[in-house]
Amino acid sequence: MTKKVVITGGSGKLGHYVSENLSENHYAVWSLDRIKPDYSGTAFRQVDLTDYGAVFAGIHGADIVVHLAADPRPDVDHQSAAQRFHNNMLSTYNVFNAALALGMERIIWASSETVFGYPFVINPPDYFPLDDAHACRPTSGYALAKVLGENMSTHLHNSSKIPIIGLRLSNLILPDQYRNLLPRLHADPAIRKINLWSYIDIRDAAESVRLAIESDYQGVTSMLIAAKDTIMPEPTLQLTDEYFCDMHFKHHIDTFESLLNCQLAYDLIGFKAKYSWRDSPSDSSL
Repeated sequence: MTKKVVITGGSGKLGHYVSENLSENHYAVWSLDRIKPDYSGTAFRQVDLTDYGAVFAGIHGADIVVHLAADPRPDVDHQSAAQRFHNNMLSTYNVFNAALALGMERIIWASSETVFGYPFVINPPDYFPLDDAHACRPTSGYALAKVLGENMSTHLHNSSKIPIIGLRLSNLILPDQYRNLLPRLHADPAIRKINLWSYIDIRDAAESVRLAIESDYQGVTSMLIAAKDTIMPEPTLQLTDEYFCDMHFKHHIDTFESLLNCQLAYDLIGFKAKYSWRDSPSDSSL
């Protein structure tokens, strides 16, 4: 029987790739969002996720919920932080609560690397490579809503036993962004020290969603999803020596290895990033 998957935030860039990935793997997919997606082939329902009744009706009939919707913009001031937190937190609760009420098979949702203390140059980790055992230290309305979403998922799972997997996504990079983005980043390593030079190709991020859906994992957890390498051409230790001197390393790392450890994602859902800018850094068709 074909599984039915509803994607919140389906009009966003990740929603597009997730929808495409799942459709190609024979899932029936529809999108929930405020605006209609600019791509075709996916059913669409216009829904304001802060309206619980609309969310309940919008996801009704699905087997699985993939919750990607969020306002990811940085806080401009305390007012924008409050508005962003309110929107993201209420939307996440509405989606989770409706999914549990409808007896969904599982919930997959987008958390974020920012839960650990972004910008990391101001709030450096306790050790490298940073892993999912590290303490959460949110510093923005966006990151705080993600942390509380993770906490909420634990409580809701404990009462419902529905599997809930949060994907702590690194900075999403589209295939056609590499050509224009890399020269600017490579000219100044300080630009991306704020997130430890980490990234995730959006195709790998979409694949992580499918793997989470198809995994045998039955609990509740959140896991880092990042590329296997940094976005920089310099060796990782050269970067850390310059910008994070005297940092404790939990184990040896390879020459260009990412400072985000995705071992938990590999262990639980079999995720291992396939795409790297190093495969063909001058090719916009990466």
